[in-house]
Amino acid sequence: MTGGSGRIFMVGAILTAIFIAIEIIKIHALKYSIKRKGDDNMTKENVIEDLRGRGMTAKVTIRGKLFPTYDNFAKEAGYPDAVRNERETYLYNRKDETFKVLARGNHESPSYSDVTIYVIESEDGERFLVGDDGLEITEPSTKTPAELTSYEISELSLTEQMAELDGAVKYVDKLHGAIRRKMYAEGFEEGRKAGREEAEEKRFNDEFDSIRYATRGTEWKDNVNPPSIDELMALGKEMGKTEQHRRDEIVEQAKADIEDLKFRMISDTINDEGSSIFRRRTTVVDFVVNKEKRTIVAIIEGAHYFEIFAKGIAKCSPEDCFNVHIGKAIALRRALGLGVPVEYINTPQPTEVRVGDVVKVCVDDGSIEIKPVIGVYPGDRWDVSIPGRVIKCPSAYAKIFDDSREEE
Repeated sequence: MTGGSGRIFMVGAILTAIFIAIEIIKIHALKYSIKRKGDDNMTKENVIEDLRGRGMTAKVTIRGKLFPTYDNFAKEAGYPDAVRNERETYLYNRKDETFKVLARGNHESPSYSDVTIYVIESEDGERFLVGDDGLEITEPSTKTPAELTSYEISELSLTEQMAELDGAVKYVDKLHGAIRRKMYAEGFEEGRKAGREEAEEKRFNDEFDSIRYATRGTEWKDNVNPPSIDELMALGKEMGKTEQHRRDEIVEQAKADIEDLKFRMISDTINDEGSSIFRRRTTVVDFVVNKEKRTIVAIIEGAHYFEIFAKGIAKCSPEDCFNVHIGKAIALRRALGLGVPVEYINTPQPTEVRVGDVVKVCVDDGSIEIKPVIGVYPGDRWDVSIPGRVIKCPSAYAKIFDDSREEE
């Protein structure tokens, strides 16, 4: 082989090598282009979840997980102000702050396929986009304080433990209130029942004794002096009255009694009963009523000059319904040295609510309210209207507290 032909062969080999290299480059370029296209087709769609109202909070643990320029996510989440150039500086100054969680969603790039982005908000309204690997997320517990185990409590932060403790205290207070209302209602009902039975028994015995002794003063023995038909009819009629009817009659009796005694006090007629003041002096009465303490004081004064001669006091039992007319009659009789009729002391409790009455109600939180009755709707489930609510009365949680109705 000559020198010229050898050179030609070398040039041809070099050109062939260059051609092959070019083709290899083209093939790699095509493969890269296909891969890029595939990556673009695999870009995920943003799925954003609204977390407002869930009570979720977050603390930033790694400030480097901030996404300060992810504009597309911020706009789609509805918080475009969560991306700004100075976000990193803002977040750096809030390292110990607790943020409110507003939303979360996936990153649309495959490079961040395992990252969930959260929109968080500070107390002053500044918003940030932070990856979940840079946050400590706290979700509210769905368990009641009583259901938390000791291990679950130990895993909570001090702030969270204090919050759970506060929740437990409120839970116990609520439970205690419910127990207290139940005990109050049961005790109140039992007390009323016992009081009614005792009053009914005493009333029966008093009425029986009034018939048992005939007007001649002779005790019934072996039916020698039996009661007359009129006496038996009167007894039957009296026994057939309701407690409310008897109470109404006693209230009217007390009103008439007060007026009669006031007339006898001011008149010149000599009284043959009571104290010397009532028998010999001309007097008037001044009543001092304290509804808060449920007491009435009758002050006997001179009719023509100011001088206090006597006082009489009546106090209503906490378990009984207050009535100013019965209280005045008792206090006046005591001040005048007169006996107090047994029916004033053992007046039946009211069973019918009327407009103008005052009721005592145990409400849901265990507190007691004393309110006037402004409406009565017989037959309805909630038959009594008081300011701010309608109730069932009388009932286990509501009773008539004062039936004076002085405006009548």
